[in-house]
Amino acid sequence: MEEVETQYTVEQVKELLSQQEIPGDDARILIAIAYLESKFKHGINGDTDIDDKGLWQINPPRYFNGEKPDNMTVEFFENQGKTLSLEDFTKSVKYDIKYATAFAVHIVDYRRRNPNSYGPDPFDAWTTYTKYIKPNMSRLGADNELVLIDGLDAEITKAVDYIKNYNQISFGNIDDVSVTTTVPPTTTTTTTIPEDTEIDTTSRSAGITNQFGKPPREREFEQSDFYKLLNPMLDSPTEPDRPLKSDMSLVDKGNEAYSNIPVGPITQKIRDGNTPIQMLIDRMVSSINEKRTQKNLEPIQQQQPNTRKPQSEEIEEAIRLLGG
Repeated sequence: MEEVETQYTVEQVKELLSQQEIPGDDARILIAIAYLESKFKHGINGDTDIDDKGLWQINPPRYFNGEKPDNMTVEFFENQGKTLSLEDFTKSVKYDIKYATAFAVHIVDYRRRNPNSYGPDPFDAWTTYTKYIKPNMSRLGADNELVLIDGLDAEITKAVDYIKNYNQISFGNIDDVSVTTTVPPTTTTTTTIPEDTEIDTTSRSAGITNQFGKPPREREFEQSDFYKLLNPMLDSPTEPDRPLKSDMSLVDKGNEAYSNIPVGPITQKIRDGNTPIQMLIDRMVSSINEKRTQKNLEPIQQQQPNTRKPQSEEIEEAIRLLGG
């Protein structure tokens, strides 16, 4: 959301106060307060309290009890003919200079009419008045030395000069103001995950090597590799001298194609038929159990081999039993 800040002059602030028809003695003090509070800038938040709003640095939550306006604010709403929520009231005193000035004047008037609740000095609503202006109200003579504190010598002196020279200040045109539009910076939160220096992300893993085969190949599987496997299954037009295999079944073609795929040492021995299957299984089980023992795991138990008779012997025995 854009923030609109408006810079007023002391002459324009005097004009704003005159439109509220307040006595000159009140106006001169309010001008001094406005200078110390905001340097006559409207549409701003306070430096020390973000709830302080606008040229008069009015703090809306102080004039509400939760979401309900206090008695001072209720009376102001009645005078204005409209009741606002805390949110809308906050926006009005921050951005609407005439509305904010009317409420500042109302603060002085209401506190003056209720001294038992607020004390005898209605301007004590502003800390800048109580701390910097009030001590100097009895020092307005030309020869009086001002009370200057907190390193604000120039600011206090100028504020007191506005009080002294109020009658020499002319009335300004409140429509001729300097407006500045700003966009508050957005807050971006960036979360950086620390790099794990123990993980090598620059080289490829060698893969897993075990008794079942070799590590992964060092190159990616290419589309041509697929066709090299598939080609023996089909009648390839790229090899005109090769005899057609139209008389082979799809299963036979598949078996022939996949018989050329590289496999591990155990599978290759099974393919070659040089080692009995049971011996290969025994070796496999022995190797696995050796590693399981190293990890304190129970060894696996090999199932008993199938002792069923060959099918031909079972058929002959069945014929004998039937009297054949």
